Amino acid sequence: MKRKELKRVIIMLIALILMFVCILFDFQILAIIGSIKNPVLDSIFSVLLFIQKEPYFEIWLFLFMFILFFTQKKKGNFLKFAISFIIAGLISLFFKTVTARSRPISLEKNSFPSGHSSLIFTTFPFIKNKTFQIIWLIFSILLVLTRVYMGLHFLSDIIAGFIIGYGISTLLKESKISQKWKRKKRKAKAG
Repeated sequence: MKRKELKRVIIMLIALILMFVCILFDFQILAIIGSIKNPVLDSIFSVLLFIQKEPYFEIWLFLFMFILFFTQKKKGNFLKFAISFIIAGLISLFFKTVTARSRPISLEKNSFPSGHSSLIFTTFPFIKNKTFQIIWLIFSILLVLTRVYMGLHFLSDIIAGFIIGYGISTLLKESKISQKWKRKKRKAKAG
């Protein structure tokens, strides 16, 4: 197993363990978050929550990635990203329907997993620039933690969304089909 693959497997295993631990302690985690709430954080997280309104969130995220891909040297990953984005969204929707888990502060169902989290983290494996990866990671964590702070999700919902989004995009980006696409492109350029 290559070092890069091993790193991804370790990230996914840690995320799975964290998710199961968080499921056991979701309400205690919410209580801790509730104890640090204050007007300043409420204002900051309200702005971050506004950015995430549906369907605008999905649209700006998709457009952002479209622009990012076409400013990078390798433009071929956009199709893989688009397919990952759709698959992660559908898988999240499926699990939301099957689990029908209530949100922390409302009677509305469909909390698990976080669709926002799965879509945000679908983008991560496709970002090439290390500096931008760090900026995107910080921004992504702020966005998904907003959902926990505002009572829209449990922390385990967010981690499950990460597992779906990051997992699907990593698998598709590095899949055998992806490798065949690369070989066909090289042959077409050479021939």
